[in-house]
Amino acid sequence: MKKKKWLLLFSGGITTVVFVILGFIAIAAIVVGLETMSSSCDSDSSGDTTTASAGGASGSWTQSGTEANKTAKELFDYWTGKGMSGAQAAGIVGNVAGVEDPSLELHKQESGGSGQGLYQFTPGSKYTNNPKSDQSWSVQNQSDVVIALEPGTVKSFFNQTKSSSPSEAAERWMTLYERPGIPHLEMRQAAAEKAYTLFGGASIAAKDSILGDASGTAATGSASDAETGYVRIIGVNSK
Repeated sequence: MKKKKWLLLFSGGITTVVFVILGFIAIAAIVVGLETMSSSCDSDSSGDTTTASAGGASGSWTQSGTEANKTAKELFDYWTGKGMSGAQAAGIVGNVAGVEDPSLELHKQESGGSGQGLYQFTPGSKYTNNPKSDQSWSVQNQSDVVIALEPGTVKSFFNQTKSSSPSEAAERWMTLYERPGIPHLEMRQAAAEKAYTLFGGASIAAKDSILGDASGTAATGSASDAETGYVRIIGVNSK
């Protein structure tokens, strides 16, 4: 009788221990699950690439010494070299770095679309097939093709923003050249203000003229649209 009672007590003790162990395992699983969810949320909150300081494989464009920063500065210098003010050039950089190509990758492929490059030429063949294109996707050559494609647009932008702030210039470039379906204007403007500060835009004034005869009426008809302020919005990116 005593032996049976002892066996029952022993069996009950084992059962209790098993339940305790299972309880600890369940608690541990819950804790791990909560930590995983927290980590996932942190990752999601920092995953937006369309921000004023977004970075990619070439680093953040706002960090000195990175490839992205060098590309942004080269882009800024290209347009000031054409006679634009620091604010005007920053407005263009803001459109590129803020929304069009935040990673500043020279041959950036649009996610889920056909846009390519810093200016997201849509389709990419709009750049590669242009007579001005050397197909290098360099900052200078992509910018040369922008002027070749829409000289009237560039001229209108220059004339309309000579005394504008970086944010105002970013809005005008978006309206005249980018013509997006979804503006994301605040992102473009934030990046423009950042570029203006980083690259010393306040010390660069606009020149009296820009691009010479190359900025005359565009054969594509974009010039007349830009001059009158008429904007065609087709999809997300109609360049």
